[in-house]
Amino acid sequence: MNINETLSETFIAMWEVDSPVRREWQAIETLYASLKDIADGLTARSYALRNIVEIEADMKARTLPMGQLVLETLSVWWNRIAIRSCLKARDAVQLMFFSCNTANAHGCALAARSIIEHVASLQYFINTVPWRDSPLVAREELTEFTKQFHNLLYGSSFAWDKFLEGGVSVRKLIATGEWKRPGKEKIPHITELVKTLDKELSRRNRNEPEGRILFVYSALCDVVHPSWGGDFIYAPRIYRDVKATQEHDEHFKRVATLFCLPIGEIIRHMSYLIRFMLDNEPKMLATMKE
Repeated sequence: MNINETLSETFIAMWEVDSPVRREWQAIETLYASLKDIADGLTARSYALRNIVEIEADMKARTLPMGQLVLETLSVWWNRIAIRSCLKARDAVQLMFFSCNTANAHGCALAARSIIEHVASLQYFINTVPWRDSPLVAREELTEFTKQFHNLLYGSSFAWDKFLEGGVSVRKLIATGEWKRPGKEKIPHITELVKTLDKELSRRNRNEPEGRILFVYSALCDVVHPSWGGDFIYAPRIYRDVKATQEHDEHFKRVATLFCLPIGEIIRHMSYLIRFMLDNEPKMLATMKE
């Protein structure tokens, strides 16, 4: 791995050689390499799938059975949400490594927050999959899942389709105020997604109290936002002594331990979620109960 894909000796040296925390940082490096491989595999796998535009053209022309086309659409969506999650998590971990190596506390917070949000979104999605417990799914249940699936994949607060379709004046788009998508086309509130992840990780690790991921996420949000709490990353003593320098000192060590160290568990869990998706992708619709 290149220098931006591993933790520097200067950063690692803040912990004793036999420290379990130091071993966890090394484990996170290994997890990052695995995440890269998964992302590459998913991307290569997607080349065998048609794009949504081609599938929709067949739907309009009715050249293929509708059930087959619906299944093909779900497969494309399924693979895309997995790729998106992996690529954004991969790049966020790389940003975290760079920030750790340069003692950039704000970068650490941005990267860790992004990773939590994308894994939380993936967990929320998997919780909605109706065939998790049985291959037999009621038609109404599948219909409702498809709606939620579409929103999680394409949900956005910004009207990207209008902005990117071409031939549209950005000045006109701004003037009309039509660059916001309707509320029904947005994903659930991010706090709801993080709560879902928090509950799942607490269920898997009963030695840890429920609320710990939500606690870290809340702290990260406060640091990233323009708030008084964000001074913490620059002020070891919160009411004074704000410093502009970036150093691998005891304060940065505390910041990295609070914000970045929990990411190891979250990336491990993400690997599990991706394996679930690979093992449970939609393969047939004929098993639905009427």
